[in-house]
Amino acid sequence: MALHLAGHVIVLAIARAIGEIDMLHIVYRSTGKENRKPRPGFYSKMLSLLSLLFATEALPEEKRREIIFLNDAPVAAANHDVMEAFGEVIDVPNLTLRKSLRFATDLPRLRNWNDDDIVYFAEDDYLYQPDAFISLLAAAEQMPRPSYFAFYASAGGLEPSGRPVPPELRVVQRPGKSIVAAGHEWRPALSTTSSFAAHVHALRQDLWLHRLAPRSGGAWDHVISLAHQGHAPFRWKQVVEPLVDANAGLVRATLHSGLRATLNLGAVASKLHWHPLMAPSPCLATHMELPHMAAGVDWTAVVEQTQDWAAQHSLPLDWAAPVRDVS
Repeated sequence: MALHLAGHVIVLAIARAIGEIDMLHIVYRSTGKENRKPRPGFYSKMLSLLSLLFATEALPEEKRREIIFLNDAPVAAANHDVMEAFGEVIDVPNLTLRKSLRFATDLPRLRNWNDDDIVYFAEDDYLYQPDAFISLLAAAEQMPRPSYFAFYASAGGLEPSGRPVPPELRVVQRPGKSIVAAGHEWRPALSTTSSFAAHVHALRQDLWLHRLAPRSGGAWDHVISLAHQGHAPFRWKQVVEPLVDANAGLVRATLHSGLRATLNLGAVASKLHWHPLMAPSPCLATHMELPHMAAGVDWTAVVEQTQDWAAQHSLPLDWAAPVRDVS
């Protein structure tokens, strides 16, 4: 917006108006590998996949959406078959965690998605409430500026489980108003994981952050969340910590310290176009890891709902099978 006064042009910075969401893009990142994290008894990658599909299929037909399955190939054949039935599958052998995230966050640029679209990046070990995406789109349409969203997020110094955020992480959160979207209250949040949603416009402005943070040697999902809200993600003593670590190599220490300083300065410099992080209370999804399951929800009941939906659609119900550990 510009005003012309006495031959001068005065540019006014205003928030982009957000209206009805035209398109939801879901990028589901999966791997066939498992790790040693403690899991609830009902956990499996098939359950996570079916849970996301159930929540997606619950959207009204007029809500346009697509699912892209980005696989660190190979994945289990049964999972692959389900993916092919519900969306586009991209198999990339030996796709590391960092490369997978970079590939996923490049898709809005490579495919020229609209700025006002919503993109959701999903990991393969989450469980979703059936109305998660209905509420997400309703929340996104209420925001006055491009924003980030998380079904599972820390807020008020507490993790979704109710445990305190680890003391080594900065806790700084903007105050803000709550909104009610499709029956769920969404509040300003502190930070989230690598499973999050954003207006494409916000993601484009913050792409530098998504590139640098994973290389900073910190809890980079927390780093990204703080920085896109205009907060320096590291305490300044943490910026120099790598340089005084006797066990760190000089090159790596210099890289980590330099990236942390860059992230702090870049976050502060971007305060004019900071992007809020909103999350529902209670959570609309949970990370299936013990003891980090989101509090306040009967997740066993959510599993049963997912099982009923899968049975109605003749989809696999074998998620109680033993998990193979390849780490």
